[in-house]
Amino acid sequence: MTEQCNLFYVAKELITAHQQTVITPVFFIVGVFVVAGLLSLGVQGIKTGRGLPILWFVLGGFVLISILFLSNRRHYLTLHTRLESPAFFQKYREEFGKQAVTAIISGLIGGVIGYLFGHFLR
Repeated sequence: MTEQCNLFYVAKELITAHQQTVITPVFFIVGVFVVAGLLSLGVQGIKTGRGLPILWFVLGGFVLISILFLSNRRHYLTLHTRLESPAFFQKYREEFGKQAVTAIISGLIGGVIGYLFGHFLR
């Protein structure tokens, strides 16, 4: 029993030692300020009624998603090389296709419903 426990702790230490960091503090702080600035520009545009406030909200969301994507791109365990492990899209090709079709259909239905509400409830 103690050999199994020791093996577990050795494996845990090995994995933790080879794990990449998720996000750097400087990148996180700059990202928070950029997103907060873009969202505050959107709120200010709504209050004053000038410009395109939705543009600032969309741009802020795009920057936020980009920051999250870029910060997590190297978060993987380095125990396996890339040649030994299949890529994400190769492993989950069918599931990704199903989710993409579902998202497209949901977006189209939501767009049609939004258009109908906007058109008929004026």
